Amino acid sequence: MASSCSPFILRILFLLCMALPGCATAAPQQVLSVHGLPQGSLGRYAQVLQEKGPPLTLEAAQSRWRSGAFTAGSSAVFNTGIGARPLWVRLALRNPGDAAVPLRLAAGATWLDQLDIYLVQDGKPVAAWPAGDERSEAHPPNPAIGYTIDLSIPPGDVELYLRADSTDPLVLPVELLTPQQAMAQERRNHYWYGFLYGVMLALAAFNLTLFADLRQRSYLYYSLYLLCLVVGNIAYTGHGYAWLWPNAPHFQRYVILGMMGLLSAVGLLFACSFLSVADHAPRLLRAVRWYIGAGLLLLASLIAFDEHLATAQSAFVYMTTFAVIMVALGTLGVVRWRAPAARHFVVAAWCGMLGASLTVLAVWGFLPYTTLSYHGLEAGVLLEAVLLARAVAYRMRVQQDATLLAERLAGTDPLTSLPNRRAFIERSAVILKLADRKQRAASVIMLDLDHFKRINDELGHDAGDRVLVAASALLQQMCRASDILARWGGEEFIILMPDTTASQAGVFAERLRVAIQEASAAWRPDGQPVTASFGIAERREGMPFNALVKAADVQLYAAKQGGRNRVCFQTRAA
Repeated sequence: MASSCSPFILRILFLLCMALPGCATAAPQQVLSVHGLPQGSLGRYAQVLQEKGPPLTLEAAQSRWRSGAFTAGSSAVFNTGIGARPLWVRLALRNPGDAAVPLRLAAGATWLDQLDIYLVQDGKPVAAWPAGDERSEAHPPNPAIGYTIDLSIPPGDVELYLRADSTDPLVLPVELLTPQQAMAQERRNHYWYGFLYGVMLALAAFNLTLFADLRQRSYLYYSLYLLCLVVGNIAYTGHGYAWLWPNAPHFQRYVILGMMGLLSAVGLLFACSFLSVADHAPRLLRAVRWYIGAGLLLLASLIAFDEHLATAQSAFVYMTTFAVIMVALGTLGVVRWRAPAARHFVVAAWCGMLGASLTVLAVWGFLPYTTLSYHGLEAGVLLEAVLLARAVAYRMRVQQDATLLAERLAGTDPLTSLPNRRAFIERSAVILKLADRKQRAASVIMLDLDHFKRINDELGHDAGDRVLVAASALLQQMCRASDILARWGGEEFIILMPDTTASQAGVFAERLRVAIQEASAAWRPDGQPVTASFGIAERREGMPFNALVKAADVQLYAAKQGGRNRVCFQTRAA
C-alpha cells in the first residue's frame, strides 16, 4: 500500500514546493519557430531579468538563465519607466530547416541610451551589435521603429539576448519580421511621417505669413508651437539622431527633453495670446508666465549640470501639467471669458492632452506600451493642429467681421442708417471716375427739409428725429439701385445719380418733392406737412467732386431764396 502511494505523495510535494515563493527554478521556456512567428512585440514569449547589482556580461546573464533567475515576460512590450535598472531579455528561436532564415529584429525605443544585442547558438555568441544613442559609433536607429538588425538565423536552436539600459523611460519592444514585413513597415512609416510633417510645416508657414501681414502674436506663437511639435517628433522618433545629428550623443540625450519644455512653453504663450488672457485675467497671465519661466529655467539648469534622470522626470511632469493648463485655459475662455473661438480651442486642447497623456503615461510605464499609445501623441497633436487651425480661422473671421462692422458703422449715419458724408464721398469717387472714362452724365441732388429748426423748437428733437427717419426711408424707397443716397448733415440729404442729366434729375426731384409733401403729414404729431427744397447740378467732364457739390448747393440756396418747396437746377455746371 505504501509503495503504491509514494509516487502520488511525491507529486503532491513537488507541486507544493513549486507553488511556494522562491522554489521556482526557471521561467518556462517557449521556443518560437522562425516560420510563422507571432506578429507584434514578442515580450510574452521571452524571459526577462532586471539587474540589481553591477552590470552583467553576456556570460553572467547566461549563467543567471541557467540558474533560473529569469522570469517569464508578462507583457508584449517591456516598460520599466524612468531611471529603471538595466533589463535583460532572452528569446529562444528554432529553425527546423536546413538553410539560414533571414529575419529583421526591431528592438527598443530610439531614445534608449544603450542596447546590446547578441545572437547565441550552443551557448556561444555568434554575433553582437552594440546600439543606443549614448554610443556615437554604434548601430544607428531606424526612425520610428527602433534599432533594427538584419539577422540570419542558422538551422537549429538559437537564442537572442538583449540588454537595455537607459535613464530615459526604458521601453523595449522586440519584434521579428520577415524582409517583406520589414519593407511594408518602413513604407507605412514613410507615408505617415511625410503626411504628418507636411501638414505641420504647411500650417506653420501659413501662420508665419499671417503674422508677417497682420502682426498678431498668436499667429507667431502658433507657428513656433507647430515647429516645436515637428522638431520634438523628429527627435522622439529617432529621425534626428539617424539623419541630422548622428554623431552627437550628448545632444541626443537632452534634445527630446528640451523640446518637451519648449513645446510646453510656446503652447502656453499661444494659448494666452489666442484667448486674450491679458484682457480677461492679467494676474493669471502673470502666473502662467512665471510657470513658463520657472520650468524652462529648471530644465536648463538640470541640463547644464548633466542631471539626466532629474531632467527626464521634470520634463515629463512639465509637459503633463502643460496639457492640463491648456485645457483649463480653454475652459475658462468658454465659460467665463466668452473668448472668440474658445470652444474650438478647448476641443483641440483636449485632443492634444489626451494624445500626449496616452503616450507620456505609456512611455513612463503607467499604461501598456502599444502601437496606439506610441502614436497617440502624433495623432493627438495632428488633430489638435487641424482643430487649432480651424480655431485660428474662426477667430480671424470674427475679427474681420468686427472690422467690417466697424467700417460700416464708421460710414453710416446712426440715426437714419444712411451712408454719411464720408461714405458718400468714397463711393461717389468711383462712380465719377467711371463717368469720366465712359463720358457719361452724372448729376447731384441736394435737398433740405424746410423750416426743420422750427420742428425741433416747437415739437422737440424726438419729433425732429422721427421726421428725418421717415424722410430717409421715403428717399431710399424712391431712389434707383444705382443711385447713392446719403445724409449730408443736419436736415440735408444728397443723391448722386449716374447716367442722369440735370433735366432728368429735375424730373425725379419734383417727384420726390411731391411725395414728401403728401406723405409728411403722418410724420408730425400736429399733422402739418413737411416740405423740401432741391438743388441740382450736372457734372461736366473732369469737374472736381467738391465743385459739383458746391454747384448743387448754390442751386439749393436759390430754391430757398425763391420761396422753398421747389426744385432748382443748372445743366452742365461750370
